[in-house]
Amino acid sequence: MPNDSVVIGAGVSGMASALILARQGHNVVLVERFRAVGPTLRGFARQGVQFDTGLHYTGSFAPGEILDIYCRFLGLQGLKREPYASDGFDRLRYTSEATEFDLPVGYDALQTYLGDRFPAERVAICTYFDAVRKEFNSSPFLNLALDSPIDAFNAFPSSVTLSDFLRGITDNALLRSVLSVHSLLYGVSPNETPFTNHAKIVGSYYQSVHGVEGGGLAVVRAFERALHDAGVTVLCSRGAARIQLRSDGGVQGVELEDGERIRADMVVCTTHPAVLLDLLPENTLRPVFRQRIRNLVETPSAYMMFGKAEGPVDSIECRNLFVCPETDVAGFFRPARGPAEGPFYVASSRCSGGTGARAVVAMAPGSLMDVSSWLHTRPGKRTMEYKEHKALRLDEMRATLLRHAPELASVQFMDGATPLTLRDYMHTPLGSLYGPRHSVTQFNPMPGTRVPGLLLAGQAVVAPGLLGAMVSAFLTCGFVVGHDNLRKELRACA
Repeated sequence: MPNDSVVIGAGVSGMASALILARQGHNVVLVERFRAVGPTLRGFARQGVQFDTGLHYTGSFAPGEILDIYCRFLGLQGLKREPYASDGFDRLRYTSEATEFDLPVGYDALQTYLGDRFPAERVAICTYFDAVRKEFNSSPFLNLALDSPIDAFNAFPSSVTLSDFLRGITDNALLRSVLSVHSLLYGVSPNETPFTNHAKIVGSYYQSVHGVEGGGLAVVRAFERALHDAGVTVLCSRGAARIQLRSDGGVQGVELEDGERIRADMVVCTTHPAVLLDLLPENTLRPVFRQRIRNLVETPSAYMMFGKAEGPVDSIECRNLFVCPETDVAGFFRPARGPAEGPFYVASSRCSGGTGARAVVAMAPGSLMDVSSWLHTRPGKRTMEYKEHKALRLDEMRATLLRHAPELASVQFMDGATPLTLRDYMHTPLGSLYGPRHSVTQFNPMPGTRVPGLLLAGQAVVAPGLLGAMVSAFLTCGFVVGHDNLRKELRACA
């Protein structure tokens, strides 16, 4: 008996897609090139410390909020929330202005706090938060109470950029920076991101902010249990080589890299869009579509440092630290910007074992071009010249970070990553953090394709992050099982 569905890629959107289809009675095979599911989300361990690479904090995870509902629908059990500091889930440090902002949790608290810090801008602040809340609540897969067509969620984003919107309500450059700095969480300049996209992402953090005890690895473990319980066949270390088509052009199955062929009448591909082009015969997709995929502009890459603190550090205890060297957030996305220039994003999480130690992750801008001399090399086989270059960049990054955040001097940084590392482990052509940009100048792939039985999901389709990847899975699978039926079942979990 042929399998009904094959899902390619076992990231969050792939695992969620497999679970949704399995819950609807589909016989599902989930294939993943990496040796285990959730390769980005699960992080890694060094010297007995577990580091998160794909999950640091998330929004809308309080009981009854949309991410909580999605997790319960998917059968993700045992996840323990870790609330972030209610009086400051993010600390924004502007070194050029010698000032800091501790952003409290909740729309009302945020409006009051920023109104007190910018008393002459109260109207602008209320206008901004009202617009974000309205846009977030207008999305059928973010607001299950909404009774509107699904087309409203998948419509083209507004051409009004975040910068356009903010310039229309205030002339205060510092306030505009505070309200747009979270564009770093999805990798698109405020000059390019549609305000509608920005609102759908940051609106979740304005609702509530949590970490997960055990970090991304705990989420992966929950997915693994749910996939087992749902009867999904999981094939790891066995990537897809090509999608096979029938004579009429519809999906026939998937051939794996080891030669095995899996018959299926539907494939959900959650890989980077560029990978899709290699999985299909060249004449399957229209030349204009292939060219559009090749020309997708990526989100930036990064340098990362991983360290250990023996105890809590206030600026990153149950909160994140954004170190901003200037107020121009758009400037943070300048292509040639290096890790020593900042901005810096720093997060920590409690280590297991009850020692009181914290795992610390710090990120700064980077470009694959900065390591272009070693593009042909693979992990574990880098040259000494590359290792020296990596050490130099990370030393420069650490020196600047400690100048702006001296309280981090107690952190013992033990490892690091370059854009080349991200390219190899996140399977993005340019080592981008969040895949292709969602911008006013770029038309990203939609869930449907001209190939009958082939659907797309993943952060390139909707948005990055845990919530964005899940929304993408529900949106895509809704075209198979019916959006109204799916949302009805989701409401039953609320």
